[in-house]
Amino acid sequence: MDTCGPFPVQTPQGHTLFHSILDDFSNFGSTRLLTHKDATTSHYKDTEAAWELKSGNRVRIVRSDGAGEFVGGALKTHFLSRGIEHQVTAAYAHSQNGKAERYIRTLQDSAQTLLADS
Repeated sequence: MDTCGPFPVQTPQGHTLFHSILDDFSNFGSTRLLTHKDATTSHYKDTEAAWELKSGNRVRIVRSDGAGEFVGGALKTHFLSRGIEHQVTAAYAHSQNGKAERYIRTLQDSAQTLLADS
């Protein structure tokens, strides 16, 4: 998972960030627009609950960069309480989280195409 932004142009609702989560096994992804980074916790918890309900399996490992919203605060507490292993990639080593980075690149390219077309 990763958070991208802030972007220089806001959406009409005031969103300047987006948070993406990609399941490494099924390649199913979830993306949500955010107004601030604190909302990543609620997006992750909602996505985790939905995916566990659909698949019947529980989340065991989460991989992300070492951003503050992932390694501290409410999300860290959630990982510890659920017994979820949090793997942190090395700084600026995007290849360690390659599938998620490619997913984000696809989202950004698609959004830019739609904006240019509009």
